[in-house]
Amino acid sequence: MEEQTIIAKGKPTLKNALQFLMYSVGLVLLMGIVSIYVLVTLYYITTMYGDQRAILMLSLQKAIVPTILLFFLYLFVLSFREYRFIKKRGVQDDKIIFFINKAGITQQKGQLQEILEWSNILKVKEYSDLFIFRHSSTKWSFLPKHYFQTKEDLALFKKMLQEYHTNPSEKSKSQTDFSVKDEYFPSVDDQEFSILAKGNFTFKEYNQYASLLRRKTLLIYVVSAIAMIGLLLRDTFFGANARRDLSMWVLIAIFAVIIALGAALLYSLLKRRTRKEYESDPLTKKEKLYVINEEGISYAVGGSFVQYLWKDFRKVREYKNLFILYVLPQRAVLIPFSLFESPQDVEKAKEIIKNQVDSRNIKFED
Repeated sequence: MEEQTIIAKGKPTLKNALQFLMYSVGLVLLMGIVSIYVLVTLYYITTMYGDQRAILMLSLQKAIVPTILLFFLYLFVLSFREYRFIKKRGVQDDKIIFFINKAGITQQKGQLQEILEWSNILKVKEYSDLFIFRHSSTKWSFLPKHYFQTKEDLALFKKMLQEYHTNPSEKSKSQTDFSVKDEYFPSVDDQEFSILAKGNFTFKEYNQYASLLRRKTLLIYVVSAIAMIGLLLRDTFFGANARRDLSMWVLIAIFAVIIALGAALLYSLLKRRTRKEYESDPLTKKEKLYVINEEGISYAVGGSFVQYLWKDFRKVREYKNLFILYVLPQRAVLIPFSLFESPQDVEKAKEIIKNQVDSRNIKFED
């Protein structure tokens, strides 16, 4: 295929955002639905006798309402969180522009730019209105189809997917080495107040960040499970005919053990998922270069380049020996202290962050 560049630009619609949301959190919702059904089924199996099929069907009927409530509650929490973030930052009117060619996909929004090589895209899924790209087991991005200016551009993009992404030989040709491309930072040496951090973080450092997400997920699971059991057994525990005898405490103990076992299983799955995510993400094995200054943070990873302004970060946190700069609730820029040239550079980076980020969004350990 001849060297061609497609320019696609526009603004995502609410439908695009919902489609992407359902894809990215679908597994979480599925886990919640299955958990509700299992808990309801266990309750009826322990309190009823008779046809097992009838018990399972009754459990399904009783689980529908909690499932719907969980679904809408989850969407409400996500929407409210986005509303708070937009209210603080203001609505961004910049169009998102994609430049697509043999080298990869470049996304630009205002001064924010991100370059994604074809080799760093693990999977592409096409929907009726958009394409979703999977970068790792928990990292996605999307490209709405209405961004393309003509049907010919859309058809050409699909050909590029076949040529550069689906075709293993072409995909391997487009891969770069593991070193950082210095041409992304032509003026770094001229920036007197820039701080450099260069290298790669280990699985231990990545796992420190993932442990924060695990703790939050486990807390949500335990609270949700207790709330759902309380809702289902409200008559048994709090009704007028509720019995405060040994059988009630045995039932409470059974469900407490079930919740504890579920939490242990969930923790094990999340920890395994962290390892899988670290190993499946091509960028984790590549050298990274971070440039920190008063304007924001720029970093290059192999053939990918991203530039963030300080206003793009929702929250900045110091945890153990790394900086965690949240762009989205489930997406962050990680900068381990080990990548800085000296402890003095770490302190300088802290000072820049304190001066450029709202103090309410900073959580440092000192």
